[in-house]
Amino acid sequence: MLNTNLANSTHAALVEESLKNAYNTLSDFANREEFLLKIQTAFGETFHADKLEGLRQQWIAGDFASLPQIEILTGTQLRGANAAYAGENNTIYFSEDFLSQYADNLSAINSVLLEEIGHYVDWQINDEDTPGDEGEYFSNLVQGFELSESQIQALQGEDDYGVLNLEQDWFKIEQNNPTSFLNLSSNLAISSLQIFTICLVIFYMYQ
Repeated sequence: MLNTNLANSTHAALVEESLKNAYNTLSDFANREEFLLKIQTAFGETFHADKLEGLRQQWIAGDFASLPQIEILTGTQLRGANAAYAGENNTIYFSEDFLSQYADNLSAINSVLLEEIGHYVDWQINDEDTPGDEGEYFSNLVQGFELSESQIQALQGEDDYGVLNLEQDWFKIEQNNPTSFLNLSSNLAISSLQIFTICLVIFYMYQ
């Protein structure tokens, strides 16, 4: 799945490890009772049910051969985006700058990979793109992250489109940009702080 001819060994290893985690996450998600409800939440209710079921059965069986090819580009080529998905050639592109920056934070790479897989799912099951950043919404849902109403509204109103020029070939892409990623990271950090505060309160209650 990863085009190793276009990646250095460090970046390739990060993506390969993230892929393994994504496979486990997708298999677990496909086996959940709330699978269909979560899909409807992210992608609406007018998708092709047969195509979705096909993906679900593949993931349950551990078959991920239909997932997009992955290539690693420079940050300049991706115009500053962390990653992107091009439906026209069914390819996920990772920024080597992003991979270098988050080399010690595999969970961040996992989340972005799952977002781009979410864009792929939308491309497969819907005739038209779901409004907003359905990929990031999907990534949060499959990982079991709870979002506030304001976060959901922000995702549904986000414009994640861009264009990618590779050797004079232009592709329309859906992308994860640093701004949206930092916003999500900030929200997760606040949640961690809240948990830490609660733990401190409980600790002092029993002293």
